[in-house]
Order: sequence, then C-alpha cells, then structure tokens
Amino acid sequence: MKSSITYIFSVLFAFSTALLFHSANAAYIFSVLSDISFNISVFVLIPLLVFSLTSSVASLRRDNMAFSSFKRILLCSVATTLLSVAVAAILFALLPSSFPVTSSAGGSGSIYSDYAISSLLRAVDNLSPANPFYTIAVSASYVVPLILICIFFGYFFKPSSDAIRPAFAVMNSFSEVMMKISRAFFSYGYIALYFMSVSMFITLLNDATILVRPSFFLSLALLFFAVLAVSVISFAIYTKGKENPFRILYRCLAVLISSLMTGSNVFTMPLSYTASRMNCGVQKKIGNFSVSVSYILAKGGSAAFSLFTALSLYKAIGFETGTSFILETACFAFLFSFISFLTPSLEVLLIPVLIAAVTGNSFFGAESSLLSILMLVNGMACALDAVISLFITKAISIKSGSDITVAGRDTL
Repeated sequence: MKSSITYIFSVLFAFSTALLFHSANAAYIFSVLSDISFNISVFVLIPLLVFSLTSSVASLRRDNMAFSSFKRILLCSVATTLLSVAVAAILFALLPSSFPVTSSAGGSGSIYSDYAISSLLRAVDNLSPANPFYTIAVSASYVVPLILICIFFGYFFKPSSDAIRPAFAVMNSFSEVMMKISRAFFSYGYIALYFMSVSMFITLLNDATILVRPSFFLSLALLFFAVLAVSVISFAIYTKGKENPFRILYRCLAVLISSLMTGSNVFTMPLSYTASRMNCGVQKKIGNFSVSVSYILAKGGSAAFSLFTALSLYKAIGFETGTSFILETACFAFLFSFISFLTPSLEVLLIPVLIAAVTGNSFFGAESSLLSILMLVNGMACALDAVISLFITKAISIKSGSDITVAGRDTL
C-alpha cells in the first residue's frame, strides 16, 4: 500500500484513539510510546547521516558539483524564506488575529523564554565540538553539528587518489546499506507516527486552547495553505514547468504528514532521504546533500509561522500592529529563521523570543500561552519546511540535469 494512504490512515486512527482514550494515564502511556518512536527515528538518522551524507559530499566533489549545488540551495532557501515571510506579513495585515492568551500576562518575562534562550546557547556551544565522536554520541539533541562534521569529512573523502578510493568505496557501500534501512523505516514509519500523533491529539484535547478562539486557528490554516501555494508556484517558475509540483506533493505526502503531526524535522529527515530518492527521482548524492543542508537553511515555514505568532501575541496584549511594526517584526523573523535550526522543535517559540529580546517589545509572559499549542503550530511550520526542502532538492536535481523519472507504480 502506498505511503500516501498508510500515513493518512495512521493519523485518522490516532485521532480516533485520542477521542476514546485521553485520560491522564493514557496520555502518559502514549507519551512514552511517542518518545520510543522518536528514538527509533534518531537511531536510523545518525548512521544515515554519517555514511550517506559523507559519501554524497565526496561524490559531489568528485563530479565538481558541490559548490554549484550549495549555491543553489542557499539562493532557493533565502528566496523561499523571504516569500514565506512576505505572505505571513500580508495575511496578518489583511486579517489581523489575536493569539488566544489563556495564561496570566503582565510579568516581566517567562520561564519558557529563558528555556528557549538557554537551548539556543547550548546548541551554539556544541557547534564547534572538540571531539566529533562525542558529537555523534549526543546527536539526538544536536543534529546540526553532526551534519557539519559529515560535510567536513565528506569534503576530504573525494576519491582523488588511489589511497582514498577504497575508503570512498567502503563509505559508499555503507551508504547503500543505510538507504535500505531508511527505506524500511519509510515503509513502516506510519506505526511510529501513530503513537506520536495520538500523544499530540491527547495534549490538544486536554488543553482545549484550540476552542478558545477558533478564528485564530483558521487564520493559521489559511497561512499554511497560502505559503504552500506560493512554494508550489515558485517551484513551477524556477523549474520552468519541467515537473508537476502537485505530483511531488502527493509523492511526499508521508513527509508532510509526519512533520505536521510530530513538529520535528529530525523525525522526518530519514523519510525525506527516502522520498527524495525513491519517490522524486533525485540521485542519492544530490538528495542526501540537499535534504541535509536544507534542514539548516530552508526555514520558510518556521519564519512565516513565527512572524504570524509574534504579531498575534503583540495584538493580544495591546500593541499597535501597524504597517511599520509589521515590517520591522518581519525583518527580524526573516533573519532569526536562519538560526532557528539550532533549537529543533522549538523554532516557533525561539524566533518570537529573539524578536522580543532584540526589539525590546516584551510579551510580558504571554508567550507562555504558546506552549499549549506549540506542537500544532510548530508542526505546521515544520511541514512547510520539509516540503520546501524537498521542492528545493527536486529543483536542484532538474537544474543539474541528473533528474530521474520514477513511474508511479515504483514509488513507496
């Protein structure tokens, strides 16, 4: 059965389960099962990055494609982030929404702001590890340093001499093994998604924040589809119509749904690796490199939802959200999105906190209300990030002339 079907049914069954079992005991059980499911994805991701990303960088270096691929990823990431922020700013200007603040505001700050900042500082501290093997050991928390280490070693793995070629061949063979494991995880990942989705639905049902102001969540849904539409149009224009973007969306539906339900692109990275190769027809060397680098750079969804959330919080506590205020906040959201990768699953919390810290416009503790729906809002942002990443990966494959046509019957 195709992944587009199994992953949809997994979420539907998860919602039904949450409706039937949402007691405190059930919440605890599914929370534990959710953690186990996430750990399985990390178990697959770490060796996948070590072998596949390293060999991909070496292959790109061998074919003199590394710099051109990185340049295209960078330009596409900046362009899509800028467009996403513009969409969020325009939507808020047309349909201003107040965040459903349910906790007490008026204090000088929030422990959640402190937590986001401390998480950022810990991540920055781990960007330059003295021991790369220690980084691999703790990469469940810090994936970015591992990506940078793999790119560094991959650069020198270029098979430019007889002494290096055997090492490159071994690394490439291990990469193929990990791709088989990643494909198996893709085929059965809907089981892990089920447990993580149940945990998220139980949290939302028990909190009931979504019922406080339904219009706000309708605005979020509108923002999601607006950014998605802009991404589709941008892909079609950039590739000059050589590939149907809706076919890419359909074939990568498992990645989109997983990001939406989990709010973690760490969980969905192994799925993105497989989807880019098996469903989108992207060569391994381009797909592995682009998916990994896009995880760091392509944060259009996070930027858009962080901007909309920050503006909604400001409106809820009485700020005048005029045009100049929106533009100023949008600029900072755009800039801070490029460091949001340092705090995975907290992007939509980190960026507004940084905006408040830099501009001096405090939320007065109102950002603590975001915690109750962080999984949902961050999930929508991560889903867009994942889709944009796959669009960029496919576009680079087309531009490099190495695109492969995959028949529908051969997709997962």
